[in-house]
Amino acid sequence: MKTNFASLLPLGVRCAAATLLVAGLGAGVWQAVNPIQAIAGPPAVHGAALGHLEGSWLVFETIDPPYFDPFPALFSFLPGGVMIVSYSMPAPGGAVNYGTSHGVWVRTAPGQYALTWRGFVTETATGNILETFKSRATITVDKSGNEFSGIAPGTGFNFVLTGERIQSEPLP
Repeated sequence: MKTNFASLLPLGVRCAAATLLVAGLGAGVWQAVNPIQAIAGPPAVHGAALGHLEGSWLVFETIDPPYFDPFPALFSFLPGGVMIVSYSMPAPGGAVNYGTSHGVWVRTAPGQYALTWRGFVTETATGNILETFKSRATITVDKSGNEFSGIAPGTGFNFVLTGERIQSEPLP
């Protein structure tokens, strides 16, 4: 079932929008009659060509000073500042596991972003939640828009983050 979002607007707003449309005030009128588009903004353009952070990245986290081998994670940055992190590893010794985390991101300068995410630490054997954690990081996307690096400070150590954008690969 297709919803006509303009019909959800009060009659006065619809009449004003129709008047503007008839007057031919240009493409900006579309936002007056399409409230979802007006709230969300233009469709996001993903990809390195514009240097956007939005998209999915293969990230390796290394602990400095070294505690164990670098481990991979998937970071996804959604328009509007939402992020999702999926870890691939149990902690050293395998007693606990880090799963999917959720968080937020914000652009602090051209090519620079601040990240904060939270997740659960679960006991591998039972799946019981042992604790929650919070991580913060500052990252910089390189000029190609396909790689980033950054630091997530810890207590007594830092996580060094390196990310590579996951690219669309068309089938032959």
